[in-house]
Amino acid sequence: MKGFLILEDGTVFEGQSAGVPGEVVCELSTHNAMGGFVELLSDPAWLGQALCLTYPLVGNPGVCREDMESERIWLKGLIVKEISRRPSNFRCDLGMPEFLKAQGVVALEGIDTRALAKRLRGRGRTLGVLTTADTPDVERAKAAMAAYEEPELPQALGQREKRLLLGHVCPEENGPVAGAARFVEKDYVAGIREKKPHVIKDLFGKGKKVAVLDLGARRSLLAGLTARGFDVHIYAGTAPAEALLEGNPDGLLVAGGPGNPFSMGKVVDEVEKLCSGGLPLWGVGLGHVLLALAHGGRVERMARAHGGGNLPVLDVEGGQILITGQNHLYSVDGASLAGKARETHRHIQDGSNEGLSYGDGRVWSTAFYPASDKALHPRADFFARFCAQMS
Repeated sequence: MKGFLILEDGTVFEGQSAGVPGEVVCELSTHNAMGGFVELLSDPAWLGQALCLTYPLVGNPGVCREDMESERIWLKGLIVKEISRRPSNFRCDLGMPEFLKAQGVVALEGIDTRALAKRLRGRGRTLGVLTTADTPDVERAKAAMAAYEEPELPQALGQREKRLLLGHVCPEENGPVAGAARFVEKDYVAGIREKKPHVIKDLFGKGKKVAVLDLGARRSLLAGLTARGFDVHIYAGTAPAEALLEGNPDGLLVAGGPGNPFSMGKVVDEVEKLCSGGLPLWGVGLGHVLLALAHGGRVERMARAHGGGNLPVLDVEGGQILITGQNHLYSVDGASLAGKARETHRHIQDGSNEGLSYGDGRVWSTAFYPASDKALHPRADFFARFCAQMS
């Protein structure tokens, strides 16, 4: 089945359908990841968008459901050069084409993703229409894009009830400390998958509680806390600050997620209340932006969004270079928070702010995702920093 991508200026890219038939209107973003596509597609940060993956072959290892960052794909569309139909990975549950169809994603392959990425980068917000119609109707597509409304958060993620994730009580719960996973044929046939290996060797969060304002938090972020022994209490993005504080947590996490921060005035008000509670508070991704707004900072839509798994960030105070994973469309003007916060991290390529520390340092944030590997340099272990603040 043919498929077409139509841009706002009338440009048409032709390919083939690799997902469900249909037509979607959405914002277009690029991502330079060379792996981890299951984690990427299931990241709520991409709610309502279509991703153009610049790596030419997607889905070679197939799909392992254990690797998903949320319960489903939040993307509306996917654009790739080629999708593998013969996955090779003993942890694989199903192939990428079957996964996309099961999740109801309109996907196109056979697109010149390099040419598309060059058109999209640096142009700011760009809309597109992905369709599996027999022929592209450019005028109808332009009308659909003109009527496009951006999905809102947290309503678009649904009203989630409070949840509790219990912290691990022994290192063995984290899976193998080192070494390759094993292939056991009878287990594979029975659908049993070995736990993902970790290198977390000790637990130092026992007895502590973290309250999370869930604006689209990745599972791996929450797992980084439970793996260190913390009980994680998760609240919906619409929850008032009082709900998070009444459980007497030892620390707070504002994590996510997708959405336009300028339409989240009520959430910003609640984040401001959390900041004044005197508890250690860590903001990640969207949380980084909301913390800045709560402190009166200036936030801007980026001309070139940060989407990738190998983006270099400078640790301003320590001098180290971190290679980070990022999925965000808005940046904070660090200078607008002079006297309230100090810059802790900066993007090497465009100089944009990537981290801030407020006041005495108990409230801080990172625009990028933290790595959970304890073998990292101490300054790169953000989980350890958060844990230390609660000790």
